[in-house]
Amino acid sequence: MDPSDQYVSVELSKSPDEIANVLFGSMLPDDPLARLDLRAATGERGLALFMAALVHRLPQRSLERDEIVAFVERNRATLQHEGWLEFLIDKLPAGRSNDEGAPLLDAIRDAAVQMRHALRGRPQDINVISNRLLYLCIALDMKLGDDGFTYETAVAYLRRSQTQALMSDAAVMFMFADYYRNMDEIDEPRTGHVMLLTECALLADANGALLMAKVLLRGLPPPVDTAAWLDVRRRLAARLRSSGSWTAEDESSLARAVGRFTDEVPDDDL
Repeated sequence: MDPSDQYVSVELSKSPDEIANVLFGSMLPDDPLARLDLRAATGERGLALFMAALVHRLPQRSLERDEIVAFVERNRATLQHEGWLEFLIDKLPAGRSNDEGAPLLDAIRDAAVQMRHALRGRPQDINVISNRLLYLCIALDMKLGDDGFTYETAVAYLRRSQTQALMSDAAVMFMFADYYRNMDEIDEPRTGHVMLLTECALLADANGALLMAKVLLRGLPPPVDTAAWLDVRRRLAARLRSSGSWTAEDESSLARAVGRFTDEVPDDDL
């Protein structure tokens, strides 16, 4: 499910949502889980159909929160009656060995855990990665500076309720991990992209991702919009100070950036 493995032609004249939808849609040529109706399937046959759909679907791309909720609501009565989710969670314990099939079995178990949240009426507890959110951030970064598309406009896309619904600890950490995994292969540092990921981490209050953002933003060159860059770093600093995760070295780095790109005098010089 590595987006860097996908090569898709897309027109930059399209909106960020349209670009993200093209990229996102290219990952899933076939989705048997979306078509699966278990209302008439019971027992071993039903479980076999359910497992086959998961095995086919999970390696293709992320199973999104709204997809999980829709699947569970469509098949709620059967899932409750048959107890398949509990069966998979019990029979596929977490932290399996490094056997060849372990990643897929772990993914199946995690999907069952997330579906159980929906079955229990707690969709807010679903914690999954989101290729949809990643591709939106990529699209927003692609649009920055294009025909007056500003950083503030990009952040407004992220602050929409439907976008924030995609954000979870797992989703935001996945995006930072994707950047780290591919940073040596990209032609330029894409500081704007990391800033957008940081906005997601701030909105989701994902502390682990905020720590990753701190390290990245300290080392990456500033973008053209240095005012937005400094604003992100200041808000990141305020959040991490409150959690005790902001060091003297971090403070010194931020002070140097403020002194270089503004007329403000760093506190240490007062």
